[in-house]
Amino acid sequence: MPGVEVTGKGVHDLLIVATEHDVIYAFDAAFDAAGRPAAPLWSLPFTNPDAGVNPVNSHYLTCSFISPEAGITPTPVIDPATHTLYALVRTVENPNGGPERYYQRLHAIDIATGREKAGSPVLIHAAVRGSSFFGLADDEVLFDRLVENPRAALLLSHGQVYIAWGSSCDEGFFYGWVMGIRRSDAAAVNTG
Repeated sequence: MPGVEVTGKGVHDLLIVATEHDVIYAFDAAFDAAGRPAAPLWSLPFTNPDAGVNPVNSHYLTCSFISPEAGITPTPVIDPATHTLYALVRTVENPNGGPERYYQRLHAIDIATGREKAGSPVLIHAAVRGSSFFGLADDEVLFDRLVENPRAALLLSHGQVYIAWGSSCDEGFFYGWVMGIRRSDAAAVNTG
């Protein structure tokens, strides 16, 4: 993203890097005199191991072609008009040593500061009526935050962030999902 006024650090052409370790980094796109990238202008981790929040260990996935962990898999998208980066983040959480729960959340990050914007993050959840894998017609099909694999890049179009999910190696029980999240109020508007 060219020409971003980074808070307290001047104007930079930003190179944004998102990792499976659930961290987003913003670098100046230019290399230093030695041909190396400079230190990050900002970084934003979405994990906190001390509080039991971690990227998903690939051992728990039906197919571990993303290894050793699955965090931010789909390419984020930037809204140039609002300088907002949208990223889908996967975590496993077991605060206080409780049972592990899996989450996928859409985060809205200000690229000038590296901080979450108001209303962020949005927990991804959905249910539709359809045929389940167990052959039941008109059954409730629930979005499974562990099984559903977000692979396609996020898309921003007409004020909505679109996210698509598929399988992990076509193994196990999974559904394909496409959801649109309104950027203005972060309300889920399309599921199924």
